[in-house]
Amino acid sequence: MECRVFLTFVLSIICTLFGNGKASNYQNNMIEKEHCQTLSFEQPVTLPGCQTTYIANKACYGQCNSGISNAFNGSQSIMTCRTCYPTKMVNKTVSLQCDGNKVQNVIVGIVLFCQCRRKKCPNTVNEVTEAPKKAPTLRPPANEWFRHQMRKLRKRCRAINHHGARAICLELLKTQRKKCRKLKIRRDQRKCLDEVKQYLKKHKKERDIESGNVRRNPLDEVDNVRSRTFLGTVKERLFQ
Repeated sequence: MECRVFLTFVLSIICTLFGNGKASNYQNNMIEKEHCQTLSFEQPVTLPGCQTTYIANKACYGQCNSGISNAFNGSQSIMTCRTCYPTKMVNKTVSLQCDGNKVQNVIVGIVLFCQCRRKKCPNTVNEVTEAPKKAPTLRPPANEWFRHQMRKLRKRCRAINHHGARAICLELLKTQRKKCRKLKIRRDQRKCLDEVKQYLKKHKKERDIESGNVRRNPLDEVDNVRSRTFLGTVKERLFQ
């Protein structure tokens, strides 16, 4: 009986010592200490037509811990996210030697210090993202697609050799621009600009026929009459 009690006592001590040590080591391996440091490197600075210059800069490198905090927001725990990023930077002006013995100045951000800081976390699994109350609408004045189409059409109008036809095309483009930019849907804008494209197409066809690049087909005479009628209608509408 005494041997059994003594054996139980010894086993309990061994389990306590080695069991706690194993759990402690496991926890330390899973949650490592945060570290965020700067690493020096040579950063290339260049521009088109200029020689590449290398300057000394620093990058942030490290490991920062993220996870569920002990605080609770209602019935949901709060996720905290941390990352290693620059906490202090300065701007440095770099002079580049470019073609034609020109000097071009470029401003480059230089990293001085890095630190583990909190950042915005992505949506968690249990988090519900509210739907936008109103879908974003297309704003033609700020629409890059609309501006790109206007530049292309303006370039095609200015490429017309005939002075009168070029003036009509530019005036038509100006008129349609005021109408099309008020539309909110790209499909409607495209239809609105089709009148300018149709004018360019008809004018090109007429010039090709007059220059002899395209033979006149008797079967297309009806289309040619329609084309001249369309061009005349546009001219009368713009300059009436």
